[in-house]
Formats: sequence, structure tokens, C-alpha cells
Amino acid sequence: MKKTKFIYGYFICLIIFILGYFTNYSIKNISITDVTDKYLGIMFIPILIFLFLYGLIFFTKNKIKREVREIKLYLFLIVLFLFIFLFLLFQTGVNLTNFNKILVDDNFCKNFIENSLYKYKIGYFTTYLFYLLLKIKLEFKILLYIVLGTLVLVIFLIIYAPIKNYIKKIILKHKEKKESLKREKLLQEQIKIKEELEKKIIRKEIKFKENKEKMIEEKIENFRKEVKLKKVVTLGDEKI
Repeated sequence: MKKTKFIYGYFICLIIFILGYFTNYSIKNISITDVTDKYLGIMFIPILIFLFLYGLIFFTKNKIKREVREIKLYLFLIVLFLFIFLFLLFQTGVNLTNFNKILVDDNFCKNFIENSLYKYKIGYFTTYLFYLLLKIKLEFKILLYIVLGTLVLVIFLIIYAPIKNYIKKIILKHKEKKESLKREKLLQEQIKIKEELEKKIIRKEIKFKENKEKMIEEKIENFRKEVKLKKVVTLGDEKI
């Protein structure tokens, strides 16, 4: 029930945001369209598709399939960002003949940002992420190799069918571990409850024994008093 409410709430918020964007709705004189175009640019459309597909994943009843699809969706988003990053690099002057000679200086970064922000309107958010990637303290050719290698690896993970089984195994292993920990915790709680009950029973038995001994002692004491009193009375009668 909670999951269903969350899904419908998610899509309602998404629809409200889309309507706000296309109707140029403003909140406190701040236009949703202007802010979105400024920070996301043309990336708004793929991110919107990502959010919509992400919402649809929640309708998948099988947990393993749901998590596999969720992981693949994230991988698609990574592929998209890497493709755009490489596209902007080649538009800034990088090619197969000069990539090992490229120096990431202020002039290169300036041209890259101009292409990203003004020519292709990628948006401030994505441009800033790409800028941080460029400023990593690595040689440009090594950075490019890493980006290309990551791209190939991610595409391989998306296409290669056995990865699905591998992800399933990881999820099942994690699930089994979680269930095992849950059972162990439950067992520990049961042992603790049993120990508490045993202690409680022992305390009751000790208390009962103490009360019984006390009652016996009281009876003995009362009996002694009665015997003593009878002796006194008998002696009194004899004197009379």
C-alpha cells in the first residue's frame, strides 16, 4: 500500500513539474522553464525520460528484475553523458591525431565551456560536471583512455546477457545474507526472551521458596509461643 502511494505520488510530482515547465509556471517570480533551461539545458529531455522510465520500474513486481532494470537504466544515463562529453571534446578540437598532444589549459577549458553552454546548450549542471572531469590531475590522453574504456565497459555491461545473471546472483546473495542476518537476529531475540523468562521463573521460584520458608518459620515461631504460653498457664494452675 505504501509502495503504491509512493509510485502515484512520484508520477504526480513528475507531471506537475512537466506542466510547470511547459506552461512556464513561476514560483515567487522564478520561472521553472528558465531555471530548468539554465541548469539542465537540452539534458532536460533525456533526464525527463530517465525519471519517467525510473517510475515505470516500480511497477515491476519481481524484485530481481526491478533491480536489474534500475541498474541498466543508470548505465544508459552514464553512456549518454560520456557520449556527450566525447562529442564536446571533439567539437573543441580533439581528434584521433592530436589527442596525445592536447593540453587542458584555461584556453581549452574556455572553448569547451563555450561549446557546452552557448553553442549546444548542455546546461550549467552538466557543464560543471564535465569541467570537474577535465580538471582531474591526469594527462589528457590518460583521461581520454579512461573515458573510452569506461564507455566500452558500460555498453558491454548493458548488452552482455550473462551480466543479468551475475546481477541476479549478487542480489540473491545479498538477499540471502540479509535473510540470514534477520534469522540470526530473530534467534538472538528469542534466546534473549527465553533467558529472561528463565530468570523470571527462577526469581519466582526463589521468592516462592523464601515465602514458604518464612511461613514455616512463622508457624514454628507461633507454635513455640503457644507451647510457652501453655506452660505458663499450666504452672499458674498448679500454684493455685
